[in-house]
Amino acid sequence: MNEISEEYTPVKTRNEWLGLLTHLQEKTESDMITIGFQQSGFVGKILLHSKLLCRSFRKIQPVVLEIHYSYKAQQSRKDLKISKPRLFHYFKLLEHRYSMDAITFLENAAKLKKVKRAGWVIRSVPNPESVAEHSFMTALSALALAGAAGMDKDRCVKMALIHDLAESIVGDITPEDGVSKKDKHEKEENAFKTLLKDLDDEEILDLWEEYEGRKTPESLFVHDVDKLEMSLQALEYERKYGAYLEDFWQNAERSISTKHIRALFEMLKEKREGNEK
Repeated sequence: MNEISEEYTPVKTRNEWLGLLTHLQEKTESDMITIGFQQSGFVGKILLHSKLLCRSFRKIQPVVLEIHYSYKAQQSRKDLKISKPRLFHYFKLLEHRYSMDAITFLENAAKLKKVKRAGWVIRSVPNPESVAEHSFMTALSALALAGAAGMDKDRCVKMALIHDLAESIVGDITPEDGVSKKDKHEKEENAFKTLLKDLDDEEILDLWEEYEGRKTPESLFVHDVDKLEMSLQALEYERKYGAYLEDFWQNAERSISTKHIRALFEMLKEKREGNEK
């Protein structure tokens, strides 16, 4: 029986596992594959996932891997021996599980379409926009404005797209709710972790933490774009429904700090005051 043994960088996420298994599947000349790892934790997690999946789908036989332990320099090592057919089978299980996790994430994120922006609701604005609509317009605004402001456009768009994602679980928390900034942050952080627990995508959480930290030029820019979009929406509601939304304008006035967005906000204020039709 042909057999190969290779060393790979330790894998930590399901995406990395899929990439590794895809690479191994291409070694068609081998009947048996040995995979060596220096880290052990995620291997056990993946095996557990596959066994749980097998119990859920009774027609699928469990994947069995031979696991050998050796210790050197106080590091655990795992050598996984797996036959070619079992590797294919394992890959399909893992791929299916990943797809199901992605669907769950998207289903939860889609709840933003039903969460109304609380500020407009409190002011009794008829048929107020959803958080999803606001997020879309904020991301579109970032796409249109980031380049001229000298920002990383891709990062700004991604950050704007997910900045309110936690509200699919915790809702749109406003100052009127009496929740402290610290508690609000903790609630939203826990919501993100719940949303992303099986997705293995650290970028989304990293983007939100950057946004919340307000320490990078992009995070400050996206915060300002968020306020600009809010002001644009306030202007629409004032014109359409005769709503009095001065406090939203004052909030934006206090908050916007970046030069480019400040200039646009001033133009929007002039438009509101009737200097430009």
